[in-house]
Parts: sequence; C-alpha cells; structure tokens
Amino acid sequence: MLSRILYTSRSLCSTPEAMALLDHARIANARLDITGALYLANGRFLQCLEGKDTVIATLLERIQRDPRHCECQLLDRRSISRRVYTGWAMAWLPASPSAALMMKTIMSQSMDGEGPDARAIGAFFYAMSQMGECQ
Repeated sequence: MLSRILYTSRSLCSTPEAMALLDHARIANARLDITGALYLANGRFLQCLEGKDTVIATLLERIQRDPRHCECQLLDRRSISRRVYTGWAMAWLPASPSAALMMKTIMSQSMDGEGPDARAIGAFFYAMSQMGECQ
C-alpha cells in the first residue's frame, strides 16, 4: 500500500546545509523508492513524501527526531492509489516570486489558527510542478 505525507517544520539549517540535505535525500529516496517535493522559504521546510506505508512511517519518525527539523507538524497522511511525483526522488521547489505569492495566499487563508490547509498545499506543489518550477 502507498501513502503520502505532508509536513512542515522549522529549518535549523543554513542554505548550503539544506542543499547538502537535499542531495542526500535524493540518493536515499531513490534507494527506498520514495518520491516527493520540498519547498524551503523563510526558514520553513514544507515537504510532501510518497512511498510504501512502512517506509514512509519510518522516514517520518526519523525526520521528527532529526535536530535539523524543529516544530515538525504533520499536516496530512493518507493512503494513495498512485503517486503524483513519479520520477522525482525529491523535487526541489526554489523560493520564486510565483511560489512565494501562492504560499502567502495559502498561509493567509489558514482559519482559526488550525494551520495551513493540507489540500491547498498539495495543490501548491502540483501547480508548481506543472508550471515547471520544480528542479
């Protein structure tokens, strides 16, 4: 069974450290058959990961224990029938003006202090991938 998670955390990494982490994640994810996308802006990670249930559960536990991630918040976890990020061991979505505008809109629409809407963030990643923004 496949699952997808979406989480956010505060990054304690410098930009060069985050880029090294991205390179490492791409190698490890390819080996574990994990696909997904990562966005980093204003000191926050926003990441979507897809893969086998057990592999994703183990990876999430590791992320939550990782000292480079602080205030880790799971926004969504669901079973899926197919992947969205096929072919991307880890797509990188750089902080661009279009991404920043979409993310600002999503974050401003968070209601009642419940945090960002997982569906809106999923749509954000999908839209950015379709616009060719992911690397």
